[in-house]
Amino acid sequence: MAFNASDKSSPGAYTASQTALLLLDFHEQFVNVAAGDLGKRAASIAVNMRHWAHTQGIQVIHAPLDLESTPVETYKDRDRLIGLLETLRQEGGSEPAALLDGDEGDVTLTRRLGQVSAMGSPGLQEYLMEKGIKSLIMTGLSTSGCVLWTALSASDLGFIVTTISDACADPKPGATICWSARC
Repeated sequence: MAFNASDKSSPGAYTASQTALLLLDFHEQFVNVAAGDLGKRAASIAVNMRHWAHTQGIQVIHAPLDLESTPVETYKDRDRLIGLLETLRQEGGSEPAALLDGDEGDVTLTRRLGQVSAMGSPGLQEYLMEKGIKSLIMTGLSTSGCVLWTALSASDLGFIVTTISDACADPKPGATICWSARC
């Protein structure tokens, strides 16, 4: 698929300084356990995407869950999320070291557990606006959760959204993001 630089709905219309790579929920526990081999593969590709983004001058934004937060009291499945939070705290809440190697100007913005879309991370929308970012490249876990909801929210906010399917994984076999007429 060729990008048309004059088409404002195309990622090709935006420069590197107007683009950000989002790394969504790459917690060790999600990578190694929840998503299994697909999670490890997605994380490996995300490492390569991060390196590529740095060489292109594209801002890299990590968007993990805030492991110090608790879900809002009205959240329907709150007890399950609190259990997940404890597991993450004890068994692998950090991101894989390869995704953190050589900071290189990366930004990390966390969000409360139970808030599915990373677009609700405190300060994220303001940061993107301040930097003039219009196009978002998304990678992460899980495809049917955080990646999907972040993509939809970002699209609703007027961002151009590109998901790198090979750098996404889900514990549900066959989960995908596709809302184009060509899918």
